[in-house]
Amino acid sequence: MQIALHTAASGLRHADGRQRATAHNTANLTTPESVVLRTIGSEHADGRGVEPHMEGRVERRRGASSAAVEYSVAQISTLHSTGALANVVRTTDDMLGSLLDILG
Repeated sequence: MQIALHTAASGLRHADGRQRATAHNTANLTTPESVVLRTIGSEHADGRGVEPHMEGRVERRRGASSAAVEYSVAQISTLHSTGALANVVRTTDDMLGSLLDILG
């Protein structure tokens, strides 16, 4: 059961990085040339979730409206995955509580 908590925690860290990156990118939409951030997750060697890495590159803005839509979709997607990961944490907590009640 602790594996589920480790996996959910790593997913929440990755989601936090994605949210920070899209917030940064959205805030700089009107800047002609700015650093665009992206969060990449690489799998832990032991199979327990992902390790988030942030990378940035300087880009010239072509169309702010299409980028705004892209960042909005990324933020909504991150919100939904965060909710699912929070449900994993709640369910694991409930299961551990039930186990402790049984063991008494």
